[in-house]
Amino acid sequence: MKNKKVLLLAGVMAVYLSGCGISSAATLSENMFVLAKNISVLSGSTDKAEILSALDQMDSAIDDSMLTLPEKLQSEYVNSVNDYKAHLEKMKAEIKSAREKANSGELNKIKDNVAEMHKLRIDGHNKFK
Repeated sequence: MKNKKVLLLAGVMAVYLSGCGISSAATLSENMFVLAKNISVLSGSTDKAEILSALDQMDSAIDDSMLTLPEKLQSEYVNSVNDYKAHLEKMKAEIKSAREKANSGELNKIKDNVAEMHKLRIDGHNKFK
């Protein structure tokens, strides 16, 4: 019975999302919220699973953000677009570094990554918002 309910719910959601033309991609502001929220998680957590989950969410938000330009940027301004994408790549590198440390059990060593992520987020907000 439980499987039928799950399948029914999945079917209803699929029909709703396809019929309404709703995209599952997050907006840029939603992605930035995901980054901010998870930087806070990284700052305060000592749980490896929670840290890795936060890093996964951040990585997905960065990947999604690569596909969308902030309103301030126009695609014809190639230098600005390249700068924006390079900024996101720096964040992605910090996430990767933090994930490597977390996977090897060095949770106390991700503080520098978290500080850099926070700085990048603030700098990016000021520059591209």
